[in-house]
Amino acid sequence: MFLFSFIGAGVAQEDTTKLWLSIVLFIVSSLMGSYLYKHGVKDKIIALKQQDMPNVQ
Repeated sequence: MFLFSFIGAGVAQEDTTKLWLSIVLFIVSSLMGSYLYKHGVKDKIIALKQQDMPNVQ
């Protein structure tokens, strides 16, 4: 939302500012995506292991 309000306000930016902003946003989104992917896969593996092994008491 910051980016849209920043651009929509008509603030003049230099080309280098746009480049650095896009690089930072790419890195942040990549880190978030890898974090969510790892935790999603980990949860699925745990669920599959629990289905394969019956609870023996």
